[in-house]
Amino acid sequence: MTGLQQGRGIGLISVDMIEFRNVTLAYRDRPVLRGIDLTVPDRELCALIGASGSGKTTLLKLVNRLHAPDSGEVLVDGRPVTEFPLARLPGFIGYVVQEGGLFPHLSASENIRLALELAGKTEALERRIDEMLELVGLDPAIHRDAYPAELSGGQRQRVGIARAFAPEPPIVLMDEPFSALDPVTRTSLQDAVVRLKEAFGKTVLFVTHDMDEAIRMADRICVLENGRIVQNAAPEEILKHPATAGVRRFIGKEKLWQNPDLIRAEELTAAECPTIRPDRSVREALRTMKAFETETLFVVSDEERLLGRVTAKDLRARFFLPTSIARSVRPVEAVVERSTTFEAMVERELYRSDAPIAVVDADEKLLGSIEHATFLAMMSRSVLPKGAAQSGEAA
Repeated sequence: MTGLQQGRGIGLISVDMIEFRNVTLAYRDRPVLRGIDLTVPDRELCALIGASGSGKTTLLKLVNRLHAPDSGEVLVDGRPVTEFPLARLPGFIGYVVQEGGLFPHLSASENIRLALELAGKTEALERRIDEMLELVGLDPAIHRDAYPAELSGGQRQRVGIARAFAPEPPIVLMDEPFSALDPVTRTSLQDAVVRLKEAFGKTVLFVTHDMDEAIRMADRICVLENGRIVQNAAPEEILKHPATAGVRRFIGKEKLWQNPDLIRAEELTAAECPTIRPDRSVREALRTMKAFETETLFVVSDEERLLGRVTAKDLRARFFLPTSIARSVRPVEAVVERSTTFEAMVERELYRSDAPIAVVDADEKLLGSIEHATFLAMMSRSVLPKGAAQSGEAA
């Protein structure tokens, strides 16, 4: 074990990882999982995504022993999951399904209390129930005694999440929990799960068919096709470098552009970025501008550090003076580091100036520039700002 994590008054034990070792499973001689090797690191949220029948839900259910593999091993914290008595699993692995999977004859608080009692967590039950309801955005005074039929779909799902997290399980499994919800409620609950996962140090295995959801929530996305893992990588890697044509089709052509927080300045940098030293003559600078068909040159030192920029308009006013361009150098209005996201650049309103944006490294060495036309074209392709749910009463 990696130790005791404390979060908002609730002690949570975290595990090292979930691991699948060469797992196979077939139904009536039809292969469902084919040689699955996958590790989910401690405290990460891994999204399993794929088309219907790809094996993602079956893989999830191997962890809490709702299914058993034909061959291979499933390990939790380095131990085969079969070594855990079934009676202990409710306290060790939380489970969330669509609509929360609540018992209809039990109130919200009774649903959560049952999970705590099954896990042997009977100390300060009422306080813990109220705390968990608050953590998922429900007012205990209003919702603790409500039955599932008296709650909206979003509220039922919040209770289901509270029930899964309440027994302090190291692992939470989530099987397409938000697919039946409206977009605003879905976004709010996605954010709630990420907050709980971060605050409590959970390891979360999350099944979804929605790539937007996976990108928004996951530390890592595992794409399945026909029972095989075809790519397992960070969201940014999958968007920029899909491993197969199938992954590329699943993502869609415009998905990267719809996630401007994953696009870096260095990826928008022009192939050519003409520069000049400050000791060069006005005439040489103008000749360089003409050759590159530009009205601006960045001025750099011998070490390629960015010093400023000169414009054709300023230089033409000094054309007949036998001097260097040094006195014509003006500051660069827009400078970003190579790792700056496009979303951050838009928030800085860099599109308001038609001057090129200088892209530098950590040592302020010029790497290139982003032309104004490129920036505007990128804005036209992107969905900005990314929708953030504005919530009043919990949905």
